[in-house]
Amino acid sequence: MVGAIPVFYGRVVAALVSLAALIVSPAQVYCVGIVVDAMEEDQSLGKLGRTRVSALYALALLFSAPVILLHMRALALVSRKTLVALSGSLFCASCLLLAKTSGEVSLMLVWTLQQLVGPGLLFPAVELALLHWWSERRGQVSAAVQSTGALLGMLFLPAVLSASTCNDGDCWRSAYMALGVALILPVGVVALLLVEGGAIDYDLQLDGAAPLHPEPPAASAEAPSLDAAQQPFDEEMLALNPAERWTLHEALTHTAFWLAQVSFSAVHAIVNAFIFHRVDLMRDVGLPESKAMSLQALVAISCMLCTPAGLFIRRKEQLLIVALLLAAAGLLTLVHNHTPSGLYVSSMLIGCAFGVTNGYSTVIWEYFFGRSDAERIKQTSIAITSATSGSAIWAFAISRAEVGTYQSCMNSLAVVALILAGIESLALAKPEL
Repeated sequence: MVGAIPVFYGRVVAALVSLAALIVSPAQVYCVGIVVDAMEEDQSLGKLGRTRVSALYALALLFSAPVILLHMRALALVSRKTLVALSGSLFCASCLLLAKTSGEVSLMLVWTLQQLVGPGLLFPAVELALLHWWSERRGQVSAAVQSTGALLGMLFLPAVLSASTCNDGDCWRSAYMALGVALILPVGVVALLLVEGGAIDYDLQLDGAAPLHPEPPAASAEAPSLDAAQQPFDEEMLALNPAERWTLHEALTHTAFWLAQVSFSAVHAIVNAFIFHRVDLMRDVGLPESKAMSLQALVAISCMLCTPAGLFIRRKEQLLIVALLLAAAGLLTLVHNHTPSGLYVSSMLIGCAFGVTNGYSTVIWEYFFGRSDAERIKQTSIAITSATSGSAIWAFAISRAEVGTYQSCMNSLAVVALILAGIESLALAKPEL
């Protein structure tokens, strides 16, 4: 298959990763936020209310997070094609099951299943293939994939879901049932086109360079240049330097990992809460619910445009500070300019913060700890982020229930973000062994 494709197969892999982002988006907050109002009023779910629904979704994120650490072990047991096909089929089935839920326990269990097999297994299994096809240009390719994924997963599919969902009753069920059936096709495409192995297994070089010489002596002679090709161009990211080959255990015992991780988790939690509760935020400033999708479009487009930020900032730890400041600015803008225009500006700032976190999530761990164990370090970070990303969703809901507004919670989270930005600017730097 690789030889029959007229373009470098790594480009196909990049497209498949973007498609995988689209497939798993029904489990993500930007799709769940579309139907959350309808879920609250659903008689079959017992009219749970915003606080209960928020808590259930946060618990689903928490319970499913450890599975993200297991996908590499799963790939050691079954082929990538098999894992993608199985997890994709289960994800489609989970969408159908979600349409049949009745009661809060079944809702939480199905949400947990979606997180397990979608963001927990399917997407990481496909994304991992990028490592086997791209090296020197991986940063640019990852940024392009993240931007395309934001366009598809945050904008295209939520728009389709929004168009087929009403604000009350159980019409959200038919929408998710249709998604469960429709997603079978892209799951099949990804499973069919994804191949085992990487560029070297097909006598190709990473990044689409000239093919490796097929004769063993020449291949041996070329080995050092292959390692050289895997070195990042940026001198700030000499990831294969022997002195920088950090293991996962060594990274987890260094304060740099936890300083970066706390900031990463904080930004994701703030963005998730903003998107999840955006309809209520609109009501508070007098905007009609029909504008909800336009608000999400602002977040998605801002995210897409800011994702490549990591390519232009040499000191990657500064990306953490930028993301925190953008998130804090987004919250404070809405608190102190509680108008429709303030909400639109806030949406763009929150989207930019999310885009910057997407950008640095692909480069920050290699920059800090080298490439030796970067993938396991990255997946550990994603698992922690997933486990904590529902915390602000719940906090927003509690604030709304207790004091009738989100503003006190938004002020508190903005202060946390600003404090973390100050700490990062003083204490966070690229670690040394």
